[in-house]
Amino acid sequence: MIMLLAGYDTTSSAMQFLAYNLAVHKECQEKLRQEIKDTVDKYVSLVFSSNSLLFILKRVVVKSTEFC
Repeated sequence: MIMLLAGYDTTSSAMQFLAYNLAVHKECQEKLRQEIKDTVDKYVSLVFSSNSLLFILKRVVVKSTEFC
């Protein structure tokens, strides 16, 4: 049970920090929004195979988790 709660707490903290960073850095938020919009427009939906196309999203998540 402790491992489940520990994993949940760290995941939620990382997501909160990611949301905070995107709120503070509007230019990164806009680039990410545009990348997701372009991918959805091109491939109709986001599926696991389109994950490899989201380069900005990967960079944002990696950079955000570096500081958690």
